[in-house]
Amino acid sequence: MFSLGRVGMARLPAALLSLSAALSSSARLSAAGAGAVSAQAVPQQPHQQNQQHARISQQQRAASTEVSKAKVVGFGAGCFWGTERFFRDEFGSRLVDTEVGYQGGNTQSPTYEDICTGTTGHAEVLRVTYTPEQVELADLVMFFFRMHNPTTLNRQGWDMGTQYRSVIFVEDAG
Repeated sequence: MFSLGRVGMARLPAALLSLSAALSSSARLSAAGAGAVSAQAVPQQPHQQNQQHARISQQQRAASTEVSKAKVVGFGAGCFWGTERFFRDEFGSRLVDTEVGYQGGNTQSPTYEDICTGTTGHAEVLRVTYTPEQVELADLVMFFFRMHNPTTLNRQGWDMGTQYRSVIFVEDAG
């Protein structure tokens, strides 16, 4: 769980503000399925172990490079658990990571009870870490607008309160 205030937040890039054409009813996103890999322990000869170690090292370097290119964006669209489920179902393993928490308020380390008072300014937010090579920010934003009703003030379904408002926080606009 994370909690971020207003400091260090960036505004949504201007290019994403003109999504009306992309958000037409014919716009469709394709989701890559998250595949599962199963491995069995097999006795290996020393040269096989060295080859395997080399493969693992290459994978670790590739993963490290991917994380260094990662960008972060926060989406507030009602309950953060539901928002996380929708994004995971749509984008699966193409996302580097997801985390739920509170963002955008003035209280340091608020609790759920603090948030529910409506006085902290925080929203329930899904923080998405992604790499542009796997999924583009525009695709994430288009999905955000398709998966909830951004015109409902401080409410999504049965969730009511300022913490359930529709909001996007771009933490790395570069």
